Order: sequence, then C-alpha cells, then structure tokens
Amino acid sequence: MESKHTPIPWEAVTTYDDHAGHYILGEGRVVALTNTIEATDVTDEDKANAEFIVKACNNFEPLVDAVTDLLSNINLKQFDVRKDFSFMVTHAAVLKALHTIEQA
Repeated sequence: MESKHTPIPWEAVTTYDDHAGHYILGEGRVVALTNTIEATDVTDEDKANAEFIVKACNNFEPLVDAVTDLLSNINLKQFDVRKDFSFMVTHAAVLKALHTIEQA
C-alpha cells in the first residue's frame, strides 16, 4: 500500500508558545516544524526554511505538469543536432529529472 502525503496547499505558521517555531500545516495537522534544537528561539532562518518548504511543496505538481506539457510539445525531429545540441541535452536532462521524480 502506497502512503500519501497530507494534501496541499500547506501553510507556514509561526508560534511563540511552548515549542516555538515555524509550523508547516496541512488540513489542520502539523506536517513539519522548523525550529532550534532547544525550541526556544524563533529565527529568521527557521521562518525562511518553512516558507521554502511550503512554496516547493505547493508548487511541485504544477511545475511537473508544466514541464511535462512543454516536453510533449517539443518535436526533436525538427532540430539540427549540430546547431541545437545544447537544447537536446537539456531536453534529455529534464526527461531524466522527471523520471527520477516518478521513481521517488
């Protein structure tokens, strides 16, 4: 049985109570927490980490969909290998990245 993550969107919320830090919430549950080991300081770095995680997770599927759509509209047969080699290498790298994502 495959596990599924908490549905997005997630949000970053700051608390200064016990266990102070930046919580990442989804559907009313704590998905993750960024804070110091002592859980006493709320730092700008913790806030930035939480916001980055939320941004990455909330935009992951739309980004994969956009890249997949882009790749499906590219006809490599129309390119000249001698002129467009770097584009073709980039195309292959993106396909490899998408495959890696699918395997994760």
